[in-house]
Amino acid sequence: MSGIEITRAPAADVAYGLLARVDLGADAANLYGGGGEPPWAGPLRLAYRAAPGRLSLQVVGLWHADLASLRAALRQGVAGLRDPDGRRLASAFGDAVDRFGGGLVSDPVVHARRRETFEAAVGEDLRRLHAASWTHADAAPPLRLVDCPALGPAGRATWDGDVHVVAVSLARAPVDALIQAVHEQIHAVTDPPASQMTGRATEADAEGYVVHAQIEDAAIDFGRDLIARVTPHHLAAYTRWVDRVGGGATSRS
Repeated sequence: MSGIEITRAPAADVAYGLLARVDLGADAANLYGGGGEPPWAGPLRLAYRAAPGRLSLQVVGLWHADLASLRAALRQGVAGLRDPDGRRLASAFGDAVDRFGGGLVSDPVVHARRRETFEAAVGEDLRRLHAASWTHADAAPPLRLVDCPALGPAGRATWDGDVHVVAVSLARAPVDALIQAVHEQIHAVTDPPASQMTGRATEADAEGYVVHAQIEDAAIDFGRDLIARVTPHHLAAYTRWVDRVGGGATSRS
């Protein structure tokens, strides 16, 4: 697809694979998949909650393509985690990467099959929605869609230069993966500038959670209008997705 790359990233596999083993509780950033936590999860959770820049950990796996560069960054300093509590979190996460990360990298052959299934089912819809979502720009930026099964029903997004990087699980039904991917990329269109998101918090009991909920609701509303206009055959699936995530109150993105 022109302007869209669908790929995998071992660093993302490991980062989200580890985060999915840590129960953050009533937190929109919680990726915990159940099944019980390993012994190292408790100390990591405490370090996560203590670090003001903890949300950097939710995208650090997308900033690095391979494990070697992820490990180096966690040792040398990660954006948002350079204060003392942030360095402690990066160190704890780096230890988990070193000890347990090797077994979390996805199989490239299985990824290739998932990518082919996704492209055949909804690849053209993704192209059209990606192009149509950037209403405030002359053209949509390049999109790198990272397949990361450990994300489950959630998604993440960040930037690599002028490339918008979105991660979702292609192990899900193609239309579900499509809707989550579109939601993640919409945030780049609807989110206010970072300076206006001061105090945003993903923990449900935090004062700044209302800011997070408003941001999510804006993206959800934009997405509903976009789907209805560009791919109306997916509107029922989008409505089911909104019912599942519950709007900004519980959206895990």
